[in-house]
Amino acid sequence: KLSNPNQVKPQKSSDSTYDSQIIYLVNIMTKMTVLVIIAVIGSILSVIGNILIETNEMNELKQIWLFILPVFDMLITSICLLYLQFNFTKRFYSKFFTKIDILFLRLIGCLLK
Repeated sequence: KLSNPNQVKPQKSSDSTYDSQIIYLVNIMTKMTVLVIIAVIGSILSVIGNILIETNEMNELKQIWLFILPVFDMLITSICLLYLQFNFTKRFYSKFFTKIDILFLRLIGCLLK
């Protein structure tokens, strides 16, 4: 019996439901972390490429590459952070990023032990 009629009785959730919710959240967090890491790596490579082009004075290709590298960076970032985060891209994400996802989960698992 409840002593206060306004008091709500807490609902018991089964362990399997709770575990599946935790696994779902871990998978989402892993997916977003992997996508951010890929976007950051693309940005770093773009910056390093621009620095190398500027320091080596490649006059013929300089204008083309100084345009292509930032576009490449924006394209990777847009695909990773604006498109692949949604559930309807699950097949595409699974096809290209499953191995990275598994490696990241193993790394996190080793760190948490």
